[in-house]
Amino acid sequence: MQTWITMLTLKEQGWGYKRIANYLNDVLKVPSPNAGQMRHNHGRSEVVEGWWSHSTVKDLLENRTILAIFEYDRRSEGKHRRLGPNGPRFLNDSDRNVKTKRPKVIRNDPSLIIQKALPFKPQFDPQRWEAIQEQTQLWGRAQRGIPRVSDPAKYPLACIVFDLTDGCGSVMYGRTNGRRALYTCGRYMKFGTGACDNNQVDAESLLQFTMGTLAELVDRLGVSEKLREKLLERARRDRGAGDDGSEKRRGDLAAKVHVMERQKQQAADNFLLASDPDLRLAAERRFAQLKTELEQAEAELEKLNSKKVQVRTPEDEAEKAMALLENVQRTIRDPAARAEIPHLVRRLGLRLGLRFVGVIKGKQRRVRRLAGGVMVFGDIPFDNGRSESEVNCRPGHSHLSIYCVGRHDASPVLATRPAKRHPEGSVSSTKVNRGDRI
Repeated sequence: MQTWITMLTLKEQGWGYKRIANYLNDVLKVPSPNAGQMRHNHGRSEVVEGWWSHSTVKDLLENRTILAIFEYDRRSEGKHRRLGPNGPRFLNDSDRNVKTKRPKVIRNDPSLIIQKALPFKPQFDPQRWEAIQEQTQLWGRAQRGIPRVSDPAKYPLACIVFDLTDGCGSVMYGRTNGRRALYTCGRYMKFGTGACDNNQVDAESLLQFTMGTLAELVDRLGVSEKLREKLLERARRDRGAGDDGSEKRRGDLAAKVHVMERQKQQAADNFLLASDPDLRLAAERRFAQLKTELEQAEAELEKLNSKKVQVRTPEDEAEKAMALLENVQRTIRDPAARAEIPHLVRRLGLRLGLRFVGVIKGKQRRVRRLAGGVMVFGDIPFDNGRSESEVNCRPGHSHLSIYCVGRHDASPVLATRPAKRHPEGSVSSTKVNRGDRI
Protein backbone atom coordinates (compact mmCIF):
# COMPACT_ATOMS: atom_id res chain seq x y z
CA MET A 1 0.00 0.00 0.00
CA GLN A 2 2.86 2.37 0.76
CA THR A 3 4.31 1.67 -2.69
CA TRP A 4 0.93 2.40 -4.25
CA ILE A 5 0.70 5.74 -2.42
CA THR A 6 4.25 6.58 -3.50
CA MET A 7 3.32 5.92 -7.13
CA LEU A 8 0.30 8.24 -6.89
CA THR A 9 2.41 10.93 -5.26
CA LEU A 10 5.00 10.76 -8.04
CA LYS A 11 2.28 10.86 -10.67
CA GLU A 12 0.82 13.92 -8.95
CA GLN A 13 4.21 15.58 -9.35
CA GLY A 14 4.06 15.00 -13.11
CA TRP A 15 6.04 11.78 -13.47
CA GLY A 16 5.22 9.47 -16.38
CA TYR A 17 4.36 5.78 -16.09
CA LYS A 18 7.72 4.55 -17.37
CA ARG A 19 9.68 6.92 -15.16
CA ILE A 20 7.78 5.64 -12.12
CA ALA A 21 8.42 2.02 -13.16
CA ASN A 22 12.16 2.71 -13.53
CA TYR A 23 12.19 4.39 -10.12
CA LEU A 24 10.59 1.35 -8.50
CA ASN A 25 13.01 -1.01 -10.27
CA ASP A 26 16.29 0.90 -9.96
CA VAL A 27 15.95 2.99 -6.79
CA LEU A 28 13.37 1.44 -4.47
CA LYS A 29 13.96 -2.10 -5.80
CA VAL A 30 10.41 -3.09 -4.91
CA PRO A 31 9.19 -6.31 -6.60
CA SER A 32 6.13 -6.03 -8.78
CA PRO A 33 2.86 -7.89 -8.06
CA ASN A 34 2.97 -11.69 -8.60
CA ALA A 35 6.78 -11.72 -8.41
CA GLY A 36 8.04 -15.29 -8.17
CA GLN A 37 4.84 -16.87 -9.48
CA MET A 38 4.58 -18.95 -12.65
CA ARG A 39 2.89 -17.69 -15.83
CA HIS A 40 2.56 -18.79 -19.44
CA ASN A 41 4.19 -16.67 -22.13
CA HIS A 42 3.78 -17.77 -25.78
CA GLY A 43 3.21 -21.35 -24.66
CA ARG A 44 6.21 -21.45 -22.30
CA SER A 45 6.09 -21.50 -18.49
CA GLU A 46 8.29 -18.92 -16.84
CA VAL A 47 8.77 -17.30 -13.44
CA VAL A 48 7.59 -13.70 -13.01
CA GLU A 49 10.83 -11.82 -12.37
CA GLY A 50 9.29 -8.94 -10.46
CA TRP A 51 10.16 -6.03 -12.76
CA TRP A 52 7.68 -3.16 -12.95
CA SER A 53 6.44 -2.09 -16.39
CA HIS A 54 4.61 1.06 -17.39
CA SER A 55 1.42 -0.92 -18.07
CA THR A 56 1.36 -2.33 -14.52
CA VAL A 57 1.89 1.15 -13.09
CA LYS A 58 -0.90 2.55 -15.27
CA ASP A 59 -3.37 -0.14 -14.16
CA LEU A 60 -2.70 0.56 -10.48
CA LEU A 61 -2.91 4.33 -10.84
CA GLU A 62 -6.34 3.99 -12.48
CA ASN A 63 -7.63 1.49 -9.89
CA ARG A 64 -10.16 2.89 -7.38
CA THR A 65 -9.59 0.14 -4.82
CA ILE A 66 -7.24 2.47 -2.95
CA LEU A 67 -10.28 4.76 -2.52
CA ALA A 68 -12.24 1.85 -0.95
CA ILE A 69 -14.28 1.47 -4.16
CA PHE A 70 -14.38 -1.72 -6.18
CA GLU A 71 -15.38 -1.50 -9.85
CA TYR A 72 -17.06 -4.24 -11.90
CA ASP A 73 -17.30 -4.48 -15.69
CA ARG A 74 -14.52 -2.09 -16.60
CA ARG A 75 -13.87 -4.36 -19.58
CA SER A 76 -15.99 -6.70 -21.70
CA GLU A 77 -14.56 -9.92 -23.09
CA GLY A 78 -17.51 -12.33 -23.28
CA LYS A 79 -17.75 -14.67 -26.28
CA HIS A 80 -21.57 -14.74 -26.46
CA ARG A 81 -23.08 -11.82 -24.52
CA ARG A 82 -21.80 -8.60 -22.98
CA LEU A 83 -23.07 -5.80 -20.78
CA GLY A 84 -25.13 -3.12 -22.54
CA PRO A 85 -27.10 -0.01 -21.46
CA ASN A 86 -30.24 -2.12 -21.00
CA GLY A 87 -28.60 -5.24 -19.62
CA PRO A 88 -26.92 -8.20 -21.34
CA ARG A 89 -26.63 -7.91 -25.13
CA PHE A 90 -25.40 -10.02 -28.02
CA LEU A 91 -22.04 -9.24 -29.62
CA ASN A 92 -21.97 -6.88 -32.60
CA ASP A 93 -19.39 -6.16 -35.29
CA SER A 94 -17.49 -3.68 -33.10
CA ASP A 95 -16.87 -6.44 -30.54
CA ARG A 96 -15.00 -8.63 -33.04
CA ASN A 97 -11.65 -8.35 -34.73
CA VAL A 98 -12.11 -7.30 -38.36
CA LYS A 99 -9.65 -9.88 -39.74
CA THR A 100 -10.00 -12.88 -37.42
CA LYS A 101 -13.68 -12.34 -36.48
CA ARG A 102 -12.79 -13.31 -32.92
CA PRO A 103 -14.16 -11.45 -29.88
CA LYS A 104 -11.88 -8.71 -28.61
CA VAL A 105 -11.57 -7.10 -25.20
CA ILE A 106 -13.13 -3.62 -25.07
CA ARG A 107 -13.35 -0.93 -22.41
CA ASN A 108 -16.90 -0.27 -21.31
CA ASP A 109 -18.43 3.17 -21.18
CA PRO A 110 -18.09 4.71 -17.67
CA SER A 111 -21.88 4.69 -17.36
CA LEU A 112 -21.85 0.87 -17.47
CA ILE A 113 -19.24 0.42 -14.70
CA ILE A 114 -20.73 -0.86 -11.43
CA GLN A 115 -19.17 0.47 -8.20
CA LYS A 116 -19.30 -1.07 -4.73
CA ALA A 117 -18.03 0.42 -1.45
CA LEU A 118 -15.41 -1.69 0.33
CA PRO A 119 -15.36 -2.16 4.15
CA PHE A 120 -12.33 0.01 4.90
CA LYS A 121 -11.38 3.66 4.78
CA PRO A 122 -9.82 5.23 1.65
CA GLN A 123 -6.04 5.06 1.70
CA PHE A 124 -5.61 8.12 -0.53
CA ASP A 125 -7.41 11.45 -0.78
CA PRO A 126 -10.24 11.03 -3.36
CA GLN A 127 -9.97 14.65 -4.53
CA ARG A 128 -6.25 14.31 -5.19
CA TRP A 129 -6.90 11.01 -6.99
CA GLU A 130 -9.50 12.60 -9.28
CA ALA A 131 -7.14 15.52 -9.98
CA ILE A 132 -4.46 13.02 -11.07
CA GLN A 133 -6.90 11.33 -13.46
CA GLU A 134 -7.98 14.68 -14.94
CA GLN A 135 -4.34 15.66 -15.46
CA THR A 136 -3.65 12.35 -17.19
CA GLN A 137 -6.69 12.74 -19.44
CA LEU A 138 -5.60 16.25 -20.36
CA TRP A 139 -2.08 15.13 -21.30
CA GLY A 140 -3.36 12.29 -23.44
CA ARG A 141 -6.01 14.30 -25.26
CA ALA A 142 -3.81 14.98 -28.31
CA GLN A 143 -3.20 11.25 -28.94
CA ARG A 144 -6.52 9.79 -27.84
CA GLY A 145 -8.44 8.04 -30.60
CA ILE A 146 -5.59 8.11 -33.13
CA PRO A 147 -5.19 4.55 -34.48
CA ARG A 148 -1.80 2.96 -34.93
CA VAL A 149 -0.92 2.89 -38.60
CA SER A 150 0.69 -0.37 -39.68
CA ASP A 151 3.32 0.41 -42.31
CA PRO A 152 5.13 -2.83 -43.28
CA ALA A 153 7.74 -0.84 -45.20
CA LYS A 154 8.86 1.19 -42.17
CA TYR A 155 10.34 -1.68 -40.16
CA PRO A 156 10.56 -4.64 -42.58
CA LEU A 157 12.46 -6.83 -40.10
CA ALA A 158 10.08 -6.21 -37.20
CA CYS A 159 9.60 -9.17 -34.82
CA ILE A 160 12.34 -11.30 -36.40
CA VAL A 161 15.30 -9.54 -34.72
CA PHE A 162 16.23 -10.83 -31.25
CA ASP A 163 18.67 -9.66 -28.58
CA LEU A 164 20.75 -12.69 -27.57
CA THR A 165 23.09 -10.81 -25.21
CA ASP A 166 23.59 -12.75 -21.96
CA GLY A 167 20.59 -14.96 -22.73
CA CYS A 168 18.13 -12.05 -22.97
CA GLY A 169 16.14 -13.48 -25.91
CA SER A 170 13.85 -10.45 -26.18
CA VAL A 171 12.38 -9.27 -29.46
CA MET A 172 13.95 -6.03 -30.67
CA TYR A 173 11.15 -3.63 -31.57
CA GLY A 174 11.24 -0.89 -34.19
CA ARG A 175 11.33 2.68 -32.93
CA THR A 176 12.55 6.07 -34.10
CA ASN A 177 15.15 8.17 -32.29
CA GLY A 178 15.17 11.56 -33.96
CA ARG A 179 15.17 10.71 -37.66
CA ARG A 180 16.98 7.42 -37.22
CA ALA A 181 15.06 4.12 -37.34
CA LEU A 182 16.29 1.59 -34.79
CA TYR A 183 15.57 -1.87 -33.44
CA THR A 184 15.77 -1.70 -29.63
CA CYS A 185 15.70 -4.48 -27.05
CA GLY A 186 12.08 -4.91 -25.96
CA ARG A 187 13.10 -5.94 -22.45
CA TYR A 188 14.96 -2.65 -22.00
CA MET A 189 12.05 -0.67 -23.44
CA LYS A 190 9.61 -2.31 -21.01
CA PHE A 191 11.61 -2.53 -17.77
CA GLY A 192 14.50 -0.08 -18.18
CA THR A 193 18.18 -0.34 -17.27
CA GLY A 194 17.56 -2.52 -14.24
CA ALA A 195 16.48 -5.46 -16.40
CA CYS A 196 18.61 -5.08 -19.54
CA ASP A 197 21.02 -2.84 -21.41
CA ASN A 198 20.09 -0.28 -24.04
CA ASN A 199 21.01 -2.55 -26.95
CA GLN A 200 19.93 -1.18 -30.31
CA VAL A 201 20.95 -1.41 -33.94
CA ASP A 202 20.40 0.86 -36.93
CA ALA A 203 17.36 -0.48 -38.81
CA GLU A 204 18.38 0.56 -42.32
CA SER A 205 21.92 -0.78 -42.00
CA LEU A 206 20.68 -4.12 -40.70
CA LEU A 207 18.14 -4.32 -43.55
CA GLN A 208 20.76 -3.59 -46.20
CA PHE A 209 23.11 -6.21 -44.77
CA THR A 210 20.34 -8.83 -44.49
CA MET A 211 19.03 -8.33 -48.01
CA GLY A 212 22.55 -8.17 -49.40
CA THR A 213 23.34 -11.50 -47.75
CA LEU A 214 20.16 -13.06 -49.17
CA ALA A 215 21.02 -11.70 -52.62
CA GLU A 216 24.45 -13.26 -52.50
CA LEU A 217 23.06 -16.61 -51.34
CA VAL A 218 20.58 -16.56 -54.22
CA ASP A 219 23.26 -15.63 -56.73
CA ARG A 220 25.49 -18.46 -55.53
CA LEU A 221 22.84 -21.15 -54.94
CA GLY A 222 19.58 -20.08 -56.57
CA VAL A 223 20.37 -21.49 -60.03
CA SER A 224 22.28 -24.47 -58.79
CA GLU A 225 21.15 -27.83 -60.14
CA LYS A 226 22.21 -29.35 -56.83
CA LEU A 227 19.74 -27.13 -55.02
CA ARG A 228 17.01 -28.06 -57.47
CA GLU A 229 17.75 -31.75 -56.90
CA LYS A 230 17.50 -31.25 -53.14
CA LEU A 231 14.14 -29.55 -53.55
CA LEU A 232 12.87 -32.36 -55.77
CA GLU A 233 14.05 -34.97 -53.28
CA ARG A 234 12.26 -33.20 -50.43
CA ALA A 235 9.05 -32.72 -52.43
CA ARG A 236 8.96 -36.40 -53.44
CA ARG A 237 9.48 -37.53 -49.87
CA ASP A 238 6.78 -35.17 -48.52
CA ARG A 239 4.38 -36.39 -51.19
CA GLY A 240 5.02 -39.99 -50.18
CA ALA A 241 4.03 -39.23 -46.59
CA GLY A 242 0.38 -39.62 -47.62
CA ASP A 243 -2.79 -37.60 -46.93
CA ASP A 244 -2.92 -35.62 -43.71
CA GLY A 245 -6.60 -36.40 -43.05
CA SER A 246 -7.89 -33.04 -44.29
CA GLU A 247 -10.43 -34.66 -46.61
CA LYS A 248 -12.03 -36.61 -43.76
CA ARG A 249 -12.05 -33.50 -41.59
CA ARG A 250 -13.66 -31.52 -44.40
CA GLY A 251 -16.47 -34.08 -44.72
CA ASP A 252 -17.08 -34.19 -40.97
CA LEU A 253 -17.25 -30.40 -40.81
CA ALA A 254 -19.71 -30.20 -43.71
CA ALA A 255 -22.00 -32.68 -41.97
CA LYS A 256 -21.65 -30.80 -38.68
CA VAL A 257 -22.56 -27.49 -40.31
CA HIS A 258 -25.68 -29.05 -41.87
CA VAL A 259 -26.86 -30.43 -38.51
CA MET A 260 -26.15 -27.21 -36.63
CA GLU A 261 -28.08 -25.12 -39.16
CA ARG A 262 -31.17 -27.23 -38.45
CA GLN A 263 -30.61 -26.98 -34.68
CA LYS A 264 -30.21 -23.22 -34.94
CA GLN A 265 -33.49 -22.90 -36.84
CA GLN A 266 -35.21 -25.12 -34.26
CA ALA A 267 -33.92 -22.95 -31.40
CA ALA A 268 -35.27 -19.86 -33.16
CA ASP A 269 -38.68 -21.54 -33.55
CA ASN A 270 -38.69 -22.53 -29.86
CA PHE A 271 -37.96 -18.93 -28.89
CA LEU A 272 -40.93 -17.66 -30.92
CA LEU A 273 -43.32 -20.31 -29.59
CA ALA A 274 -42.31 -20.20 -25.92
CA SER A 275 -44.65 -18.24 -23.65
CA ASP A 276 -42.84 -18.80 -20.36
CA PRO A 277 -40.06 -16.18 -19.78
CA ASP A 278 -37.63 -18.83 -18.49
CA LEU A 279 -38.18 -20.99 -21.57
CA ARG A 280 -37.68 -17.99 -23.85
CA LEU A 281 -34.43 -17.14 -22.06
CA ALA A 282 -33.21 -20.74 -22.35
CA ALA A 283 -34.07 -20.81 -26.06
CA GLU A 284 -32.26 -17.48 -26.55
CA ARG A 285 -29.11 -18.81 -24.87
CA ARG A 286 -29.22 -21.98 -26.95
CA PHE A 287 -29.60 -19.92 -30.14
CA ALA A 288 -26.60 -17.74 -29.21
CA GLN A 289 -24.47 -20.82 -28.44
CA LEU A 290 -25.39 -22.55 -31.70
CA LYS A 291 -24.77 -19.38 -33.68
CA THR A 292 -21.24 -19.03 -32.30
CA GLU A 293 -20.41 -22.72 -32.82
CA LEU A 294 -21.83 -22.61 -36.34
CA GLU A 295 -19.72 -19.57 -37.23
CA GLN A 296 -16.59 -21.32 -35.96
CA ALA A 297 -17.35 -24.50 -37.90
CA GLU A 298 -18.09 -22.55 -41.09
CA ALA A 299 -14.84 -20.57 -40.71
CA GLU A 300 -12.82 -23.78 -40.28
CA LEU A 301 -14.57 -25.39 -43.25
CA GLU A 302 -13.89 -22.34 -45.40
CA LYS A 303 -10.23 -22.47 -44.38
CA LEU A 304 -9.99 -26.12 -45.38
CA ASN A 305 -11.74 -25.46 -48.69
CA SER A 306 -9.34 -22.62 -49.47
CA LYS A 307 -6.43 -25.04 -49.07
CA LYS A 308 -8.00 -27.60 -51.38
CA VAL A 309 -6.08 -27.21 -54.61
CA GLN A 310 -5.20 -29.56 -57.40
CA VAL A 311 -2.46 -32.08 -56.70
CA ARG A 312 0.95 -30.63 -57.46
CA THR A 313 3.83 -32.73 -58.74
CA PRO A 314 7.24 -32.68 -57.04
CA GLU A 315 8.51 -30.73 -60.04
CA ASP A 316 5.83 -28.09 -59.43
CA GLU A 317 6.85 -27.81 -55.78
CA ALA A 318 10.50 -27.41 -56.72
CA GLU A 319 9.66 -24.67 -59.25
CA LYS A 320 7.56 -22.92 -56.62
CA ALA A 321 10.55 -22.85 -54.24
CA MET A 322 12.85 -21.58 -57.00
CA ALA A 323 10.34 -18.82 -57.80
CA LEU A 324 10.57 -17.73 -54.15
CA LEU A 325 14.33 -17.38 -54.50
CA GLU A 326 13.89 -15.33 -57.65
CA ASN A 327 11.45 -13.16 -55.69
CA VAL A 328 14.28 -12.42 -53.25
CA GLN A 329 16.30 -10.94 -56.09
CA ARG A 330 13.38 -8.83 -57.33
CA THR A 331 12.57 -7.54 -53.83
CA ILE A 332 16.16 -6.52 -53.24
CA ARG A 333 16.60 -4.72 -56.56
CA ASP A 334 13.18 -2.98 -56.57
CA PRO A 335 12.81 -0.23 -53.93
CA ALA A 336 9.05 -0.20 -54.54
CA ALA A 337 8.85 -3.80 -53.30
CA ARG A 338 10.06 -2.86 -49.80
CA ALA A 339 6.61 -3.52 -48.32
CA GLU A 340 6.86 -7.15 -49.49
CA ILE A 341 9.98 -7.83 -47.41
CA PRO A 342 8.11 -8.78 -44.17
CA HIS A 343 6.08 -11.41 -46.04
CA LEU A 344 9.18 -12.67 -47.84
CA VAL A 345 11.36 -13.12 -44.74
CA ARG A 346 8.55 -14.94 -42.96
CA ARG A 347 8.15 -17.34 -45.88
CA LEU A 348 11.86 -18.01 -45.66
CA GLY A 349 11.60 -18.51 -41.89
CA LEU A 350 14.37 -15.95 -41.39
CA ARG A 351 15.36 -14.81 -37.88
CA LEU A 352 18.26 -12.64 -36.72
CA GLY A 353 19.93 -12.94 -33.31
CA LEU A 354 22.31 -10.16 -32.28
CA ARG A 355 24.80 -9.89 -29.43
CA PHE A 356 26.11 -6.67 -27.91
CA VAL A 357 29.05 -5.83 -25.64
CA GLY A 358 29.92 -2.90 -23.43
CA VAL A 359 32.92 -0.81 -24.47
CA ILE A 360 34.54 2.45 -23.47
CA LYS A 361 34.42 5.18 -26.09
CA GLY A 362 37.00 7.87 -25.61
CA LYS A 363 38.25 7.93 -22.02
CA GLN A 364 35.25 7.03 -19.87
CA ARG A 365 32.03 7.04 -21.87
CA ARG A 366 30.35 3.63 -21.53
CA VAL A 367 28.50 2.54 -24.64
CA ARG A 368 26.91 -0.60 -26.11
CA ARG A 369 28.26 -1.94 -29.39
CA LEU A 370 27.03 -4.65 -31.73
CA ALA A 371 29.56 -7.50 -31.52
CA GLY A 372 28.11 -10.24 -33.71
CA GLY A 373 25.06 -12.23 -34.63
CA VAL A 374 23.47 -15.25 -36.19
CA MET A 375 21.04 -15.61 -39.09
CA VAL A 376 18.90 -18.76 -39.06
CA PHE A 377 16.21 -20.21 -41.32
CA GLY A 378 13.33 -22.52 -40.51
CA ASP A 379 13.01 -24.07 -37.06
CA ILE A 380 16.64 -23.87 -35.97
CA PRO A 381 16.84 -22.54 -32.39
CA PHE A 382 19.46 -19.86 -31.83
CA ASP A 383 21.18 -21.96 -29.17
CA ASN A 384 21.76 -24.88 -31.55
CA GLY A 385 23.29 -22.66 -34.21
CA ARG A 386 25.43 -20.62 -31.85
CA SER A 387 28.60 -22.69 -31.92
CA GLU A 388 28.89 -22.96 -35.69
CA SER A 389 27.14 -19.82 -36.82
CA GLU A 390 28.27 -16.95 -34.61
CA VAL A 391 30.93 -14.53 -35.76
CA ASN A 392 32.14 -11.21 -34.44
CA CYS A 393 32.60 -7.77 -35.93
CA ARG A 394 36.28 -7.10 -36.34
CA PRO A 395 37.54 -4.07 -34.42
CA GLY A 396 37.79 -1.07 -36.65
CA HIS A 397 35.34 -2.42 -39.22
CA SER A 398 31.82 -1.07 -39.64
CA HIS A 399 30.43 -4.18 -41.29
CA LEU A 400 28.61 -7.04 -39.64
CA SER A 401 29.40 -10.59 -40.77
CA ILE A 402 26.79 -13.26 -40.08
CA TYR A 403 26.76 -16.95 -40.92
CA CYS A 404 23.60 -18.16 -42.58
CA VAL A 405 22.52 -21.59 -41.38
CA GLY A 406 19.75 -23.77 -42.77
CA ARG A 407 18.60 -27.20 -41.66
CA HIS A 408 16.74 -30.17 -43.06
CA ASP A 409 15.73 -32.58 -40.31
CA ALA A 410 18.70 -32.48 -37.89
CA SER A 411 21.63 -31.79 -40.20
CA PRO A 412 22.60 -28.42 -41.72
CA VAL A 413 22.24 -28.26 -45.48
CA LEU A 414 23.51 -24.71 -45.89
CA ALA A 415 26.28 -23.11 -43.90
CA THR A 416 28.02 -20.34 -45.73
CA ARG A 417 29.63 -17.01 -45.05
CA PRO A 418 29.15 -14.21 -47.56
CA ALA A 419 32.20 -13.90 -49.75
CA LYS A 420 32.06 -10.14 -49.74
CA ARG A 421 31.07 -7.50 -47.22
CA HIS A 422 27.97 -5.47 -47.96
CA PRO A 423 28.00 -1.71 -47.39
CA GLU A 424 25.69 -0.46 -44.68
CA GLY A 425 25.04 2.99 -46.06
CA SER A 426 25.91 6.24 -44.34
CA VAL A 427 25.26 4.82 -40.84
CA SER A 428 26.98 1.72 -39.50
CA SER A 429 24.94 -0.97 -37.79
CA THR A 430 27.63 -1.03 -35.10
CA LYS A 431 27.27 2.66 -34.25
CA VAL A 432 27.38 2.92 -30.49
CA ASN A 433 25.01 4.63 -28.07
CA ARG A 434 25.00 5.49 -24.40
CA GLY A 435 24.26 2.51 -22.21
CA ASP A 436 22.15 4.32 -19.61
CA ARG A 437 19.98 6.66 -21.68
CA ILE A 438 18.41 6.64 -25.14
